[in-house]
Order: sequence, then structure tokens, then C-alpha cells
Amino acid sequence: MSIVSKVILATSISLLANYTLANEAKKVIYPVLKNYDWPAKKHAVINNYNNIDQAPIPVIAYGYDTPENYVFITKYDKGIDVQNLHQQAIDNLCVRKYEFKNITENALTISGDTYSSEMFLCPSFLEAVEKKLGTNKLQVSIPRRTILYVAKADLSKEESEKFMNVVAYTLADDSYGNALITNLVIELEDGKMTGGKLVN
Repeated sequence: MSIVSKVILATSISLLANYTLANEAKKVIYPVLKNYDWPAKKHAVINNYNNIDQAPIPVIAYGYDTPENYVFITKYDKGIDVQNLHQQAIDNLCVRKYEFKNITENALTISGDTYSSEMFLCPSFLEAVEKKLGTNKLQVSIPRRTILYVAKADLSKEESEKFMNVVAYTLADDSYGNALITNLVIELEDGKMTGGKLVN
């Protein structure tokens, strides 16, 4: 190989390395809630919500957006520290903006953002909900991607029926093509899961 060729090769390698580093720096990792039976989970880096490895508890995957598609972090990616990855994803999630809309006086929704469903993984979001609803006991529904419902745990019979009907309707409505996550309404106290109830 001539000296000129070696110089060109070295320059190309250097440019490629810089390009790769620049692209890596642009990746913003987020948590992505998936149905427990998500077929790709055997390949993806995941955590089980609340450390429960059982349906209908959702799994937490991790990924980032690209101009072409969405890319999940897989078990084949080298140098992955799952604990650090999870914390990085939650930190990124918690700085996203959201807007509450009322379903009833004591029930709220956020929707439309790619990571609306995932917001309940963010402690500061749950604190904001608790403050808005005036209680530390909540029930959260994440029936499909991009939508989240949250309400006081002790709703009136009328409000509870309306809340559950909205959840059931969303589970049945595939008109927007958003993937199903779970039909479990998760009960929380001080941000910790205490139970749940299924919506059919």
C-alpha cells in the first residue's frame, strides 16, 4: 500500500470514528412499555415493571428514535449496564413536557406524545398527579402506547364506572394503531404498586 493510500485510509477511519461518536452522542434513550407477551423481548434489554415477571404486568424496554425508525437496545449491544441504562432513560423521560386533561373531576389523562404512557414511571410526574388530585393513592391505566389514564383510588361509583369505561373503550379501539400494553389498572400508594384490577 502506498503512503498516499495509507493516509487516505487513516483519514477515512478517523472520519468514520468521529461520525460514529457524534451519532452515539445524539441518541436519547427512553423507556418503552410493552405488553408482557411482546415477541421481541427475548432479544431486547428489558426490565419487568415492579420486578414482577408475569402477565399482565408490562415489560420496560429501552430505545431511541432515528429519522427512519425506532431502535430498541438489544442484548447483543456491547457494554450495556442495565441499571445505568434504566436510570438514563428515566432521567430523559422526566424532562419531557405533558399536559393534563380531565376525564372527570378526579380522573385525568395525558395523551398524544410518543412517551405519554411511560410518564407514570417518572417519580416527579406521579408527585404532580398526587398534588393535582390531592391524594397519594392512585389508579393508573396504560392500555395502549401514547396514552395514560390516572385517577384517585377512591372514586365515586359513577366516576369509577366512567373511568373504567374509558379504559375499556381504549383497549377495544385499535383505530389509531397504538400497540396494546396492558388491561391491568395499576393501584399505587406513594408511587409504589400495591395492587391492580383487570379491565375486560
